[in-house]
Amino acid sequence: MRSTDPNIISFKVETLQFHVSFSNNLQSLHMNVQSVPEHRDQWSMEVLNIIQQYFDSKVACPPYKVNALRAFCRILETPIRILKDCVQLMRLELMGPNQSSGMKWSMQWCLTVPPQAAFVAPAGTAAVAKNKQIKMLLMIQFTRIQPPSGQEPQSIIVPLLYDISANTIQHMDPVRGQPQTPAYMAVSQLLQNFYHAQSAECILYPAVQHIMSNLNL
Repeated sequence: MRSTDPNIISFKVETLQFHVSFSNNLQSLHMNVQSVPEHRDQWSMEVLNIIQQYFDSKVACPPYKVNALRAFCRILETPIRILKDCVQLMRLELMGPNQSSGMKWSMQWCLTVPPQAAFVAPAGTAAVAKNKQIKMLLMIQFTRIQPPSGQEPQSIIVPLLYDISANTIQHMDPVRGQPQTPAYMAVSQLLQNFYHAQSAECILYPAVQHIMSNLNL
């Protein structure tokens, strides 16, 4: 998409269009999200505001990371049924520790590969990857909401492999030489036993909620 304003970058995906603008002092970015006219009934203003807020507070924020922006754009390029689940994950993260009653863990989307997961890809690279429209890799950091008294909150990094065509999700297998940790075994077991009725609905958001509610370590 072309813009007549040199301070605005515009682009669109399947059902949404985006306008990224610089602040007056060129020190920050802001994203405006709109539905494309023929898909206005697919997106509520509340959901569009979530995307904007997530970009402003989690992507275009110090320390600025170009690979975080690259990962975010890869999320936006997913088909609409997957993107809607991704936005629900953004909503959860923006809620902070009070993400939902009854949850044992909070979640945070890793847009760049953290050092703890450098066995998957070099630290700092974009932590969202797609193999055409077949599989999607994403990384979620889960943090225990109520740790035992006197202990620091426990956090784990979970690389999830989502099969787009089959609508299934699994913990990415350890690479050669990496041990199968208790966290890997627990998450893998949870996802293996997770039942989600086959439908057009994406399994991504329900599966992450299932981990947040039922993971025991």
